[in-house]
Amino acid sequence: MDLTGLNATPTPGPDSTIADCVVQNVDPQGQLVWEWRASDHLDPVTEWTAAPSATLGGQTVYDVFHCNSIDPNPNGNVLVSARHLSAVFEVRQSDGLVAWKLSGKPTDKDGAVIMQIQNDPEGGIVLQHDARYLPNGDIWMFDNQRLVSGQPARGIEYSLNFDTNTAQPVFSFTAPENGPSCCIGSFRLTPDGHRVIGWGYMIFNGRAMTELDAAGDPVLDIGFAAGNASSRSIKVLPSFYKIANLRNTAGT
Repeated sequence: MDLTGLNATPTPGPDSTIADCVVQNVDPQGQLVWEWRASDHLDPVTEWTAAPSATLGGQTVYDVFHCNSIDPNPNGNVLVSARHLSAVFEVRQSDGLVAWKLSGKPTDKDGAVIMQIQNDPEGGIVLQHDARYLPNGDIWMFDNQRLVSGQPARGIEYSLNFDTNTAQPVFSFTAPENGPSCCIGSFRLTPDGHRVIGWGYMIFNGRAMTELDAAGDPVLDIGFAAGNASSRSIKVLPSFYKIANLRNTAGT
């Protein structure tokens, strides 16, 4: 891709190599039904907020999108989180176009509706993970924020108003120590109405997850020694696991 103007190291140019983002719908027989490619619909030069690079096969590869979650909507559209755009957006399966975009740079190659975030004390999401639809039409995600933002990591829920093209935070729970999360992490709603936040890589303290009750109050915290992390935290019923299998395979 032509990445001229992208602020990255080493300086990219007109014939640069990227790590693309591809979303696929595959039927039960393993046949491809639908495919969407970020490079056809997103412009890394105008939409980027972070573009780290790595050397792969002897060439520099720029990670311009870093899609890290997808969630299908009952109407067939797909919610995609792109960490390195600091944005989430809905993709229409009917034509592949980005229908709307939340946070990140206020531009979009497809001409999507830009949802304006209002009344958010942190101003929007930064390097987020695990964006999900909620049954009431809201969306939520784990907002890492990272060190560069100066804001704490949090689980955040936004209510979307497509009459005014605005988004309002309706629930937020920040890291107890007000620290950012370097990377990874999750935010999930459980069948009992509780919320579980996986804090990702909390560099300084190893905090792993917090479970909140239906009122939003913490009922469980789990942490590791500093320097350790978990990618996601998901609450399941005890019957989900076979205890004998866990015992027999522990440590392998």
